Amino acid sequence: MSEQRVYKRIRERLPLSLPVRVRGRETPAFEWTEVTRLSNVTPFGAGFTLKHPTEKGRLLHMTIPMPRQLRVFDHVEDQYRIWAVVRYIKTSVVNETTVFEVGVAFIGKRPPASYEQEPWRRYDVVNTAFQAAKSADEILKPFADQRSYTRHQIAVDMRLEIVDETGQ
Repeated sequence: MSEQRVYKRIRERLPLSLPVRVRGRETPAFEWTEVTRLSNVTPFGAGFTLKHPTEKGRLLHMTIPMPRQLRVFDHVEDQYRIWAVVRYIKTSVVNETTVFEVGVAFIGKRPPASYEQEPWRRYDVVNTAFQAAKSADEILKPFADQRSYTRHQIAVDMRLEIVDETGQ
């Protein structure tokens, strides 16, 4: 018995394989950059894979040569420079390499005001009425659970032993 998932998307995902530069920052001193390709896109978000682990709620800065008719926040520049929040992440193994399938929601041309001081902060989308006039501070709210370090989902081999009340 299989259930069909019902999506609440305003626009259908388009399978568009565009190059994208993704930049993440987890502490004021640690930043990473990765170049990958989009697997699908809408005017409000995108899907792609990363080799670098990230987590739900993390802010990412993306640079995409996106067609202007798919843009919401900037129609003038050649490259679409957009901030996005990770909404979905799934770990999978491809050719013995761990990759992370990521889905993001675009939030605007600028990050929230708190990002410069606290880049490790994770966010959740509270206002889904994405409009160019809205700021990231109006669209996002901080996650309730804020760790000082990033938690990564990485498989580790381990051995469990059962011990009885006598220690055997």
